Amino acid sequence: MDSAPRFDPETTSVCFHVVVRGRPVKSFVTRDWLVSRFGSDIPPGEAMVDAYIEHAEAIDREIARRVAAGRIEPVWLASTLPPLP
Repeated sequence: MDSAPRFDPETTSVCFHVVVRGRPVKSFVTRDWLVSRFGSDIPPGEAMVDAYIEHAEAIDREIARRVAAGRIEPVWLASTLPPLP
């Protein structure tokens, strides 16, 4: 498993893994969620990976919080979910 964050063109989001309770949890964050939390200067597309890296600690904490609350994998951080193909 490649744990490096990557842009997923199918969902237009960043895909990454967060280790929660000793196991990797597949996660996604959308641009709209990044913009709502970190400001409108978040770039679209592959440059979103840099925004994830810059804010990884806060994003990973939010993923861990949602897993602890019972969210199942994959965990999405999104204001709205992208349409399924």
